[in-house]
Amino acid sequence: MHLQGIIDKILTKLASWKGAMLSIMGRVQLVPLVIQGMMVYCFQIYKCPTALLNSLDKNIKNFIWSSYHSQRKLAIVPWDMVCSLWRNGGLNIKSLKSINKSSILKLA
Repeated sequence: MHLQGIIDKILTKLASWKGAMLSIMGRVQLVPLVIQGMMVYCFQIYKCPTALLNSLDKNIKNFIWSSYHSQRKLAIVPWDMVCSLWRNGGLNIKSLKSINKSSILKLA
């Protein structure tokens, strides 16, 4: 797959960050700035498969809640609430599916 190189880079970034040394808000700030920024670059050209986006979303959720992308932890809040806006009580993290969809619609 042509996106596998980017996915591998994202997973190595998640693994290299010392998540245990960061607060949950530090991890929340890293995700949109770095990870979603890398994905927006590819979304300008490609429509990613849904299974790939679900897998990346799962790794991002694991990183935010447990500080390791491969270790699962029971989430305190539903992911839909986390993805909502600040003024609605969320953390303003956008779903990768919605970012991909909006980028592809921009091309149309």
